[in-house]
Amino acid sequence: LQTGRKASRRIPAVFLHYIRYQGEGKRDDILDGYPNVLTSYAVPMTMIPPWFAEGTAQYMAPGVQHDRWDAHRDMILRMATLNSTLLTSDEMGVFGAKTGLGYEKVYDHGYSLTLFIVNTFGEDKLARLYRSMATWWRIDFNSAVREILGISGRELHRRWVTALEERYQIQKAQIDADPAAGDLIYDEGDYNLHPRWSPDGETLAFLSNTGSDYGRTALYTLALSDSTEELVAPGATTALDWSPDGKHLLYTRRSQPNRYGSRLWDMYTADPSAPEVGAFQKAKDGIGLTRSVRPGETRLTTDLRAIHPAYAPDGTSVAFVKNGAGNTNLGILDVATGAIQYLTHFEDGTQVYTPRWSPDGQTLAFSIYPPSGSRNIATVPASGGPWTLRAASSGTDRDPCWTPDGTALVFSSNHGGIFDLYHLSLSDGSVHRITRVTGGAFQPHINLKDGRIAFSYYGKTAYEIRAIDGRGLWEPVSPDVFSISDISSETHTAEPPQARVQSYKTENTTLSILPRIALDTGKLKLGFVAGSNDVLNKQSLFVAAMLSHDKDMDLYAVYEYRRRRPTFFLEAYRLTRHVEKDVVNRDEDFRIYNRTFTLGGVELGARYRMRRGGRLDARFIYNRNGTSQDQARFNGLNRATLGATTLNGFDFAFTYRLDGVVRSRDSEINPRLGRRITFRYDRYFNFFLSGFKENSSLLIETYENFFYNQFSLDWNEFVPVGPGRSALSFRAFGGLIDKGVDDAFDFFLGGLPGMKGYTFYSLEGSRAAMFR
Repeated sequence: LQTGRKASRRIPAVFLHYIRYQGEGKRDDILDGYPNVLTSYAVPMTMIPPWFAEGTAQYMAPGVQHDRWDAHRDMILRMATLNSTLLTSDEMGVFGAKTGLGYEKVYDHGYSLTLFIVNTFGEDKLARLYRSMATWWRIDFNSAVREILGISGRELHRRWVTALEERYQIQKAQIDADPAAGDLIYDEGDYNLHPRWSPDGETLAFLSNTGSDYGRTALYTLALSDSTEELVAPGATTALDWSPDGKHLLYTRRSQPNRYGSRLWDMYTADPSAPEVGAFQKAKDGIGLTRSVRPGETRLTTDLRAIHPAYAPDGTSVAFVKNGAGNTNLGILDVATGAIQYLTHFEDGTQVYTPRWSPDGQTLAFSIYPPSGSRNIATVPASGGPWTLRAASSGTDRDPCWTPDGTALVFSSNHGGIFDLYHLSLSDGSVHRITRVTGGAFQPHINLKDGRIAFSYYGKTAYEIRAIDGRGLWEPVSPDVFSISDISSETHTAEPPQARVQSYKTENTTLSILPRIALDTGKLKLGFVAGSNDVLNKQSLFVAAMLSHDKDMDLYAVYEYRRRRPTFFLEAYRLTRHVEKDVVNRDEDFRIYNRTFTLGGVELGARYRMRRGGRLDARFIYNRNGTSQDQARFNGLNRATLGATTLNGFDFAFTYRLDGVVRSRDSEINPRLGRRITFRYDRYFNFFLSGFKENSSLLIETYENFFYNQFSLDWNEFVPVGPGRSALSFRAFGGLIDKGVDDAFDFFLGGLPGMKGYTFYSLEGSRAAMFR
């Protein structure tokens, strides 16, 4: 990216602004109305499409052992190719407006197309494409492609698609000769993962993002008898499990922020038969899920960073994976006492996944991924001891589950290039293929009643839930494919590298400076935006400035300190407006050549983020406004500048904000479910200019005091309507000032913030009510 930049990385973009204001009719006390046109356009100094930037990054990564083309990427690209859902060249150039797997596709499409460029035109063309984009006048990547590769960008995309279709059609024909993909059970949403049969075999529990624009999953149950679908827990993630009696579901989700503001994974149980309460709602039309408390939910851990929980056969213990310090380890939680025993103690970066209990409760099967090597299947005694490698292929082996008799494991492997399910006999080491799919088969679980295997399948559009007969294809696999030997590890740790430990000190990022060019009230202004923050976001500084030829000035700065809760901040601003207007009053014998108005303020406060979207804000505000005018007698004599402070204002403000709008790809411009509420209380001490008195030939300002309380409530409610992405929005605003004040301190209800059919200053008063 540095190679392709048109300027220093300190200057990531240049901003262009156009600002226009409402006219306020005949009001001569208003210099400029409220803005009704706010246009901002960033001209980036790095114009590289996301697919090429990310594709190049992944292509270069194998040298530092970070990335490679794998079966997962190949799976997504293969199914998109075979189902004609590949991103167009334009869609590959943006991340926005995508949902679910759309973001992932930009990465794998970009990686594949970058590989195509290297293999077809040569690796040197990558650097030449970047250098071509560094040219100041070049803003279109397609023109760089034509210059360097000799073809258009669309032709490059077409050739790449043709090559993919040829390769994947051959692969599909081989699979279609003898397929085994099971039967579709559920395919709504992009992600349908970790299916688990209930102990009676009549219900499936699984994770799904149905109704959500993004990959955030929730826990559902599906009764197979009548296809009744129930939402059990929003926000659930990683593997899940049923209690042995079938009365509870065990899952993990991120907890509410702790005292440090961190949201960590913890284990919970819920009764799937408990009634739903509050705003606990499932939606199929892209609205998503609201958060609520469900009766019967029990939190098992606090700030444990626990994932992939699994019940022991007797229900007294839970196996899980503990995350921390770059390692994961297997642990067992005693449900009654809360005591934890760890079975592994990796300190070398080893990762473990999805532990599953054997039917007799004596052994745990799991997948393990050491720092060097691949992901494989292993077992470990539940009472502790060395772990044993059970299956290791040249690919990725994952998601083990036990057969009901405890003699074998069913797992997923991509040793042949596509993830399929396999059956491993622990007695004789024989392996049989169960599925042969075009997409990918993952996360198997066996029905205790009829032996059917439910699994997550990457299908035509995304992940589905499918089920297949317990033997499926039952195709023998050559003994040399999986290394089936009792390779045991007697040690649970590797010697970690010796690192120098020291307390963290502030480390700020490079100062970024963005030049700005603005047309504001017809005046050309030049300025900049600059900022830097601590790399751990412990503090930040932001400064903005603009200046015109007649010294109109806009200054703003904010510093935030986040090392403690709450967040502390200091804001300051100063604006000046210069008006050249020759005003002559012969009757009163004076002449004004120009006037300058100044607004300034400092705010010091703290902000505290509460649970469930609430935020408290408390601040002390000081405002100082002034004016000066260049004046003389009407004949030009005795010319001088007269200045005055028009306001010294002090304010103690307390604000509560709630953003309870369900997140979706267009929720900023089209909120469809939830509410936004702002309540504010201000205690004002305003000293407002009322006139002048003469003292020894000097003019001294006189002030009127306005000390009062102000209350306001702004409530916005959003209700979905119809089957699409439409909604009704309701807004109620109310405000009260408890004493008589100068109209400069009134509420104003016109313009963009209020009633758009009116100019901003045309509706004012010390009491306000508005409904929309």
